[in-house]
Amino acid sequence: MIATHHPEPENRVFVLQSMHAQWAALHRKLSTEISPYSLAVFRIVFGALMVYDVIRYIVKDWITSKYVEPIFFFTYDGFAFLAPLPEPWIHIVWGCVGISAILIMIGAVYRFALAMFILTYGYFFLLDKAQYMNHHYMVLLFAILLICVPAHAAWSVDAKRKTIGPVLLGHKTLMVLQIEIILITAGLVKLSSDWMHLEPLRSWLLRRQDEVFYGALFQHDWIIAFGAYSAIALHLIGAPLLLWKRTRIWVFFAYVMFHFSNAQLFKIGIFPFLTIGATTLLFASDWPLKFVRQRDTSVAPGHAKSHILSRAFMAFLIIWTSLQILIPWRHTLYNNEVRWTDQGHRYSWRMKLLDRDTTGYFSVQNNTTEERWDINPRSYLSRRQNRKMLARPDMIVQFAQYIESEYLKFGYTNVSVYAHIQKSVNGRPYEDFVNSQRDLTDIRVGLFMPMDWLNNPGPTLPLR
Repeated sequence: MIATHHPEPENRVFVLQSMHAQWAALHRKLSTEISPYSLAVFRIVFGALMVYDVIRYIVKDWITSKYVEPIFFFTYDGFAFLAPLPEPWIHIVWGCVGISAILIMIGAVYRFALAMFILTYGYFFLLDKAQYMNHHYMVLLFAILLICVPAHAAWSVDAKRKTIGPVLLGHKTLMVLQIEIILITAGLVKLSSDWMHLEPLRSWLLRRQDEVFYGALFQHDWIIAFGAYSAIALHLIGAPLLLWKRTRIWVFFAYVMFHFSNAQLFKIGIFPFLTIGATTLLFASDWPLKFVRQRDTSVAPGHAKSHILSRAFMAFLIIWTSLQILIPWRHTLYNNEVRWTDQGHRYSWRMKLLDRDTTGYFSVQNNTTEERWDINPRSYLSRRQNRKMLARPDMIVQFAQYIESEYLKFGYTNVSVYAHIQKSVNGRPYEDFVNSQRDLTDIRVGLFMPMDWLNNPGPTLPLR
């Protein structure tokens, strides 16, 4: 019989005491009071960008085109009860987004403003999956984090009226961890065979050959390769170097050039500028004072460690950070290829990794009379909704079941709905995406439900 060794009780006690001491030391460190100005600048930048975005939507009348004119919306699981308000109320709610953004920017009724912003902006976010963009998701994440930290402790209307609680290192750490997770994850997901072979970046840039300033450059693979591999290096090496004082400023300038190039080349809204603003959080907490004639009197000598972060905040920091690390990798739990199925693609910072081309239609069969009708999705959906839906299985099922409900309204009590869709990923040949013999009216799409009603990708898109 093989004897097993069990740690002595006193050794276990020593380990637990050591872990407790380390945790207490970390807690004290995160409870250190710091200058509030770095967080204040980010609050101002965040609010200003959102005011700009609200105005942009109003000028382009995007609320009407995205939320008034469509007759069907791809709701998120658990939020099917949400629907666009009729005019003019939906425009009034969008106006509330702008008002709350102004209040955040100037730091007036700070937490009320953020709560209003999260509710109203989140409402528009949840109305339609077809409108999902990574920067919409990032805006909501940062809004939730801002309501948890006193970013209005300086340069705000609230700070002029009353004393705001101190800014602690833990508050800034929460924000820093979020931006580091986004940057590093965006680099890790680019370690894919397609990106390493310059797709889809090459295809996108070749379409810009006619442009005066960039066109000639994009004819050379080595320039495209430099851009593709530099993006990986900037995220995987540059993001950690932002934490080191000696390299921070140089990496920051590299990030600024990178984001300005992206803003010039791709239509990605406020994402580059919001990311630049968030990256400034990695500088010293009092860095803004170097540009204004103001002395930092926020942290009194000998008073820095008199505040303690609450246990609730520490628990939130740990849970939030863990979820933000894990959520982007949930696609690894599925027995399929995320580039093909899109299962786990949202919220994963898989930015500019896929160029999806699709074509297709739906058919409805009356199982009683064997009649069959072909359906053009564009008869029901906007151009953007149609383009997004044809490439995403969960939205395909939603639309098929909506078609079923429409036919039930006309008195057809027993119908089946089929999808006839072909899909191309990153310039590959088109392949059948959905099993066209599978009735989609009885399909259920969930977090871990199999997608056996999709056709497996052929040899041009091997599983990895």
